[in-house]
Amino acid sequence: MSDHKDTSLVTMSARITNLKRIINCLSEHRHLCDDCLSSESGVAPRQTVNRLCRENSHLISECDDQPCEGQCRKEHKILRFLPRQSGGDTHEDELEVTVRASDEAGAIPKVDDILGDTEPSENSDLVQQRSANSDFSRKEYLHDNFNAIIARALDLKPADYLGRLSLDGLMDLKAITSNIHAVITLKLTFALVDWLQIHLNVKPEQARALNDAADATKPFVSGFDIDSSDPNLVAEVKGNIPVKGGSAFEAAQVKGLTDDVRQMFGLPPNGKFAERMSVRSKIHRPNLGSAMKFLGVFDSARVRAAVSKWMETFRKAHAGRKVELAEGVVSYDPDTVYVVFLTLGPAKKGED
Repeated sequence: MSDHKDTSLVTMSARITNLKRIINCLSEHRHLCDDCLSSESGVAPRQTVNRLCRENSHLISECDDQPCEGQCRKEHKILRFLPRQSGGDTHEDELEVTVRASDEAGAIPKVDDILGDTEPSENSDLVQQRSANSDFSRKEYLHDNFNAIIARALDLKPADYLGRLSLDGLMDLKAITSNIHAVITLKLTFALVDWLQIHLNVKPEQARALNDAADATKPFVSGFDIDSSDPNLVAEVKGNIPVKGGSAFEAAQVKGLTDDVRQMFGLPPNGKFAERMSVRSKIHRPNLGSAMKFLGVFDSARVRAAVSKWMETFRKAHAGRKVELAEGVVSYDPDTVYVVFLTLGPAKKGED
């Protein structure tokens, strides 16, 4: 067997192993989104899960009218579940894999013809080494990820949207990324005002004033995202999402969060000196010490995990500066920054 043939079989073996993991996971959990299915099955990144499910759509179905049964518990537009067969539950030894790699006779092997009942043991070092090098295609990963995001974001049918774009078109899309960030921040700011109206009993006219002030502020202007003298409160809103499908913020995101919270405490950003900062800077805001302080972030399982790690790091570096979750809090201490997890749906009384 040639080296090329050997590599193809190793790659196919790794992909079938991933498919078995996905099928086994869906057999235990009926409805899972791609993120939770990746986490539960151990198949990463999420785009690999998405691709294998689409390649095996005759085995794995989609639905959009059920909540995810994984950790996130959210209603996603794409949920994977394993359909029942006429003879009962689907069994993996009855499934024919549609990974398009074949042996010399051109036959498509079944899952157990290659792997049996367990993970591959023969030449396992070779399998791991080559699968690490051969099972990932940067071009395929970027292509699939782009198309999946466009389809999900715009509620479109799966299609090759990237293939329709010229380089000029891609540059146009790149140019609007800062606008997308500003739109997300503004929407989350409005969501935080809704939250404040419920949990702080902010009056409707006060809430309207906060929304009007946020709407009238140009994007990326220095200042707190919410700044109110009546009631006395300040808030920062961040649309951070962990990169690369992980559960931790990258260094630049951590720095941004930390600097924003430091300024709510009246401290300069790391590396700067208070006496050298403008009198119009956030740290010199009147009555800042007595203001209630809030940090609004997007609510997702990965963001919650990343925020938890960031909070632990912040506390270690800033002894005596308290950062706590707002959930379950009744009375808000101005010496504490409270983290509020926000969704873009309507806020409900009694829910955090």
